[in-house]
Amino acid sequence: MLRGKNVIVLGMARSGTSLAASILARKGYFVAASRSDELQKPNKYNPSGFWEARSLIENNIEVLTAVGFKPDNTWFHEAITPEQAGRIAQLEPHAKHIAFIEEINRHRPRQWKEPRLCYTLDYWWPLLDQEETCVLHVTRDADETFQSFQRVADDWHVTVEIDKSTISRRIDEHRASAQRIIEKFAISHLTLDYSEYESAPESVARRLTDLIGIDIGVDDLGFQKNAAEKFESSASQRLKKLVKRLLGRLPN
Repeated sequence: MLRGKNVIVLGMARSGTSLAASILARKGYFVAASRSDELQKPNKYNPSGFWEARSLIENNIEVLTAVGFKPDNTWFHEAITPEQAGRIAQLEPHAKHIAFIEEINRHRPRQWKEPRLCYTLDYWWPLLDQEETCVLHVTRDADETFQSFQRVADDWHVTVEIDKSTISRRIDEHRASAQRIIEKFAISHLTLDYSEYESAPESVARRLTDLIGIDIGVDDLGFQKNAAEKFESSASQRLKKLVKRLLGRLPN
């Protein structure tokens, strides 16, 4: 049986959290009871997969709604206010959420990855097995993150303007909130910048091994520069594009 610490991956959307989560998933970490039902399929923007369980997303949205934050995410819309963020830790655990934790506690090692956790972990952490859980905090250069948002905007059907200064503020806010929660609970953690996958892969593998207690090698990282372009040029994607073109030529 695979033994290692449970891992919570924290980080702003488009910062490289999916790549980090994919390393754990390939090692056998539990993500969801039904991957086909709960997980979004890989695409050209996340060739390694998203690794965000639908149930976790829904529960996080409920937590944010409970403190008066109405948007469905914390990165494209107005910022969560300090008052709202502060109320998260004051919420009484909902019976549904306690049952959710009891269910996931049956599986280990497990991972959570979802950008809203940069705020909602303040609610979840007291309910978790703290001695057996650690945090992987992923960061990325602000310009690279903004460029990644620009690439996915059309595919995500984003209806709000993606402004560089706004995204930069959201990056800082998510990073500061994640760091505040880590320090508040003195959580065992590793902060990993996306650039290190390319510049220092041996160091990344060693530090991940030390954090989670499972041997991680450089080959396990799965980092590919220009992964989106390689995904688009893969045989399966070329076939999908061909079928789409052929279907488009059929008469109505």
